[in-house]
Amino acid sequence: MRKKLIAFLLVLSMAAALLATFRVEAAETGGAKSYETITWPHIIPVYSQTGGTAFVLNAAFVDFARKHMPGVSFVSEGTSGTFEIMNLLEERANNGRAAISFSSADGVYMSRLGLGLFETPLTEVYQASLLHANETWLNATVSSGLSSIEDVRGRRIGVGPPGSAISLLSEAYVNAYGITFDDFTPVYVGFEGANTGMLEGSLDGGFYGGTPPFAVYEDIASTIDMTALGISQEKSDLLLELHPYFGRAVVPGGVMTGVPEDIIVHQLMTMINMNSVISEELAYAILEMLFDNLEEFRTYAPRALAGFTLENWHRAICSELHPGAIKFFTEKGVFDLYVP
Repeated sequence: MRKKLIAFLLVLSMAAALLATFRVEAAETGGAKSYETITWPHIIPVYSQTGGTAFVLNAAFVDFARKHMPGVSFVSEGTSGTFEIMNLLEERANNGRAAISFSSADGVYMSRLGLGLFETPLTEVYQASLLHANETWLNATVSSGLSSIEDVRGRRIGVGPPGSAISLLSEAYVNAYGITFDDFTPVYVGFEGANTGMLEGSLDGGFYGGTPPFAVYEDIASTIDMTALGISQEKSDLLLELHPYFGRAVVPGGVMTGVPEDIIVHQLMTMINMNSVISEELAYAILEMLFDNLEEFRTYAPRALAGFTLENWHRAICSELHPGAIKFFTEKGVFDLYVP
């Protein structure tokens, strides 16, 4: 009997030691992360405008999530632009289906307020975080003689696809100079369409951009003489006062062909947006996955994701925040960076 008691006590002691070890290890690792264990019942589309940096980051996210969030399936889907994306987010929410987008900050802002092309306010779309700031400027052929945004009067200028963020920023650029789309011929084409028009001589210039040096610009600059035109400090201040969802940056001289001096440009702020069917837990898990593995995620697009940091998450947040984002950034101690 005594031997059995001693054996029982020995087993109990070993079990206690193992349990203590498990508790220490769990404390050290923090247990499984939310993104490792969360599941979702259906495939979630990730919308972005086809082409450009946001679409590249979209595809990168889907591949990255496949590795780190095995219980949730995402699929990358291209669209014509911001207007379509916001309506898709809303439509899926109304049908009880989750969706997210990597798209411009103005989309949620304008859709929530029923501005621009949005005839009635959308109520099911939310912002979650800044992902990427995309520099945009006026590209012009040297032969056109354009030397300032003011010179677009009477010209034919590419302004991006209809309803796209590029077209909105194009209009904001010229409006800052007291110019409207009635003062020149706006041609609604994307990056490649603008390049084709400038090569053929049917366009004098075109608004587009990306992370400098932008491949689409460098392609045409290798064929004909090109320049990129920025905005004055005074007009830039006015533009931001009217449009808080855009960013601002300086492109250093020499980074792009035909641009020897620094130029001030504005940025399309690519945000992580979500519809209301994305639960607080899933939104939190998505952000935790990205920021916990930030260096690995950046390897997909180092230049484009250089500014994707906890310290920058709040830039261009200008509309309703997703509850999961509020919880995540509050726990990270950086929510106070956001000033409504």
